[in-house]
Amino acid sequence: MPKLAHILMAGLACAALAGCANHPNTAPPNAVDEISDITVLSGQTAARWGTDPAPDGLEVMLYLFNRFTSNQPVTGRGAIEFDMYDGTLTAQSIASARPFSSTRTDLPKLQGTLVRTAFGWGYSLRLPWGANVPTSGSVTLQVKYTSPAGREMFSAPITVAMSPH
Repeated sequence: MPKLAHILMAGLACAALAGCANHPNTAPPNAVDEISDITVLSGQTAARWGTDPAPDGLEVMLYLFNRFTSNQPVTGRGAIEFDMYDGTLTAQSIASARPFSSTRTDLPKLQGTLVRTAFGWGYSLRLPWGANVPTSGSVTLQVKYTSPAGREMFSAPITVAMSPH
């Protein structure tokens, strides 16, 4: 193959891997009741949306998985709860900690936040903490999914710095 053809093939492969290719199914997957894993991704620092120099909350991508039915992210029918804690907490210490901010909603209400990324379908969310501003240099977030049958699944906690070092 000529050199240009190799470059074009490599570019198409990169686009496909990055989620830029045309997909036969451009609609989000059907919602499921049971979730086996939760992945939460965030930037390295808390987000600032207003004119105040202090951070306003966290911007996260939420991916739900049902490993029994698909290797790809799924959407859920249950409820989701976002608990933010002041400081750096481990999975063990979170059990006895009290969140400074907690938001609970039904996942079907978040349909408008679904986006397709190279990773698959996920929820792109802004989680403001309002007047309850954390006082330490970091925030820990843990997400809980509750299925329609009442079964709970927790994400691993993630810690985000309040400002760059």
